[in-house]
Amino acid sequence: FISLNYKSSIIKAYLNDSKYKKFFSYITETKSLGTAGSLKFVEKNISENFVLINADIIIDLDFSEIVKFHLKNKNIITIIAVNKNITVPYGNCIYDKRSFKLIKIDEKPTFDFKINSGVYICNKKILQYIKKNKAIDMDELIALLTKKGIKVGVYEANNSNWRDIGEWHQYNSVIR
Repeated sequence: FISLNYKSSIIKAYLNDSKYKKFFSYITETKSLGTAGSLKFVEKNISENFVLINADIIIDLDFSEIVKFHLKNKNIITIIAVNKNITVPYGNCIYDKRSFKLIKIDEKPTFDFKINSGVYICNKKILQYIKKNKAIDMDELIALLTKKGIKVGVYEANNSNWRDIGEWHQYNSVIR
């Protein structure tokens, strides 16, 4: 299933001209439902556990291993996380907040984060937390589930197998 809203006719035309068109079914939103809202429309067509991938992600993973992890840990959602290093291009001033005396300058520090890749293994039970025709993003759904004490897990994947192409410069770097 591919959930569409913005420019849906162009995306359908492109995919319907491809040799893969028989593999797609479309959910065409009449209003934007966020990154999770349209899942309610496929409730009767999905299995107990399913893979959800944001459209602006390219990933090459062994999903069978991730599904095993998801089932073993009894997660309602497993977020696939990848490592992202962010370097601040400036010197970070570390100083005493009371006296304003400089302690040191940390030149161009790098920070490591485990970021949400936009790829999830989901249990169908999440659909009971999604209201039909009501917008909700995955981060909101995950926050709701964790607030209720429902188990959301994280699977660490190799970030060399993951690319975000949500911005033109990222997309162009992949297709060249």
